[in-house]
Amino acid sequence: MSEYRFDTDTDGRLIDDNTVEVRLDADWNVDGRILNGGYLQAVVVRAVLAIAANPGRVIAVSTSFIAPAQPGPATVEVTILRSGSSLTSASATLLQGASAVVTSLVTFASTELPYGYDDVPSRSGSYPTMPSVTRAEHSIRIPTHQLPGSPGLGQLIDHAFVPENSAWLSGDTSGGPHIRCWVDFLDGRPMDVLAAVAMVDIAPPVCFAMGEFGWAPTLQLQVGLFASPAPG
Repeated sequence: MSEYRFDTDTDGRLIDDNTVEVRLDADWNVDGRILNGGYLQAVVVRAVLAIAANPGRVIAVSTSFIAPAQPGPATVEVTILRSGSSLTSASATLLQGASAVVTSLVTFASTELPYGYDDVPSRSGSYPTMPSVTRAEHSIRIPTHQLPGSPGLGQLIDHAFVPENSAWLSGDTSGGPHIRCWVDFLDGRPMDVLAAVAMVDIAPPVCFAMGEFGWAPTLQLQVGLFASPAPG
């Protein structure tokens, strides 16, 4: 069994050919109550991986968050929509009781993804620029108990804020709704594609940069994966 919390808390048990039983962990919350959307999306994608036969690499996920998920038991029902030599797609629904709380469409490709940010094919204007400093050099870290709102993910995730975009941390909201930070697992779990599926929705919401703190629900999320994350 993995020593990392993310792997333990996204794991499930295969019940039949299209159903995985999972247990949602309360620590992946955003406000002391509501479970984080990135975490839930990773649970669903991992369930699809458990059911699909050699689907390849995840390249796209489209998720709708129907209702707040609660910590505790849940099931993921998976339907393979297409299984081809180059592309595989599946729909998956996370249910608690008889109620759907999350539904995702997941697409896989048989080809390998490039590795790391620098290896992504150049498409002018398509990707954000990297910060002018590295995380290790000059990032801003806030003690968990000082983060706006309930600690929640602060116990599991390292948020390292980019200084040039972080005046909001000292009350200056003139930079508008713009937050940039590096994210990593506090227990040192390596980054991979499944982690990226979670991390896309695991930073503070941009309303924080406007001085508006509190739970900002993710209603719909589109994710495109252009490369496998490189270390760091």
